[in-house]
Amino acid sequence: MKINNIDTFYTPPELAERLLSYVDCKKAKKVVDFCVGKGELLKAAQTKFGSIECYGTDIDNMIVDEIKGSNPTWNIAVCDFINQLSRENTTILKSTTFDLVLLNPPFTCKGSKINKVEFCGSVFHVSTAMTFLVESLRYLSRRGSLYAIMPASVIYSAKDKKLVTAINEKYEIELLEEREKQLFKNCSPNIVLLKVKKKTTRIGDNSIIALDSVPILFDAKEHNISIFRGNLSVHEAVKYKNSKGLMYVHSTNLRNNTIVLTKMTVDKVQSTINGPAILLHRVGKPDITKVCIINDVDHYVLSDCVIAILGDNRETIQSLYDTIISKKDIFYSLYKGTGAKYITIERLKKALNLCN
Repeated sequence: MKINNIDTFYTPPELAERLLSYVDCKKAKKVVDFCVGKGELLKAAQTKFGSIECYGTDIDNMIVDEIKGSNPTWNIAVCDFINQLSRENTTILKSTTFDLVLLNPPFTCKGSKINKVEFCGSVFHVSTAMTFLVESLRYLSRRGSLYAIMPASVIYSAKDKKLVTAINEKYEIELLEEREKQLFKNCSPNIVLLKVKKKTTRIGDNSIIALDSVPILFDAKEHNISIFRGNLSVHEAVKYKNSKGLMYVHSTNLRNNTIVLTKMTVDKVQSTINGPAILLHRVGKPDITKVCIINDVDHYVLSDCVIAILGDNRETIQSLYDTIISKKDIFYSLYKGTGAKYITIERLKKALNLCN
């Protein structure tokens, strides 16, 4: 079921229990879930703490009626939580703060909608999941904590990075767990379990800054290395077909550490690279066999799903290639994402120690 173009995948009981296993506050009096669904997070909280005041909101009237019927002592209301006016008109949220906020927000919505949200006087354009998280912070008590099941993209995507960095200035954001195993019925996103609380004088070792750190794969600082992402999509490539052009390389052409050539030749200078270089796939499951070297005399036009690491000599490129092959676990760790995994230019630069 989908409500208001927002996805609905209810929290599995085992995942709710897993999240609550990390809750370390000794006593929680008021607990809330702003997208309550079937109430599994509040049920897990009751199991852990016993006598607590449970609050919840949901955009779906039928869900709210169902939850009220099965849990008459809970304080549940209909609310479009990411809408300020709706929150202001929801009685149970007025002049109320909570010791514990539990959250499994919608991960996606139709058209990959970008939401506008304000935090500490600045406006950010972020995902639906991050909108839920930042608005939830308004309801934390002074010593309260938020525990959330979030898409991995909130940590690794450029879309949410600015807001995550801004939140980290005021709050401690701790990675509790990162999971790739399928947990939702008919859906298998990569997720993270996060804890957020107002900063004290002590900063946890697993703050969000450390969480987004990238291991060094190869120290390229002393070498003349650059990174280039292709910029010609398959759809656009048709427009640039030219029998006198260069071979067009898509990620599907990268197999068994070489290029399986196609007959498509195109002419687009802006997406052309020369060897020596390493080609690798930008999107998809990490695969060491989709990494290959091109020689000094090679010239190709790259699709937007292929990245090239360029060097001024074959020896450096060969050394880097050998390192990637021998340290494939580190290479694989550079691919992140909620659905299809992907590598970013920024993460690759960090892995090659090319960032200041």
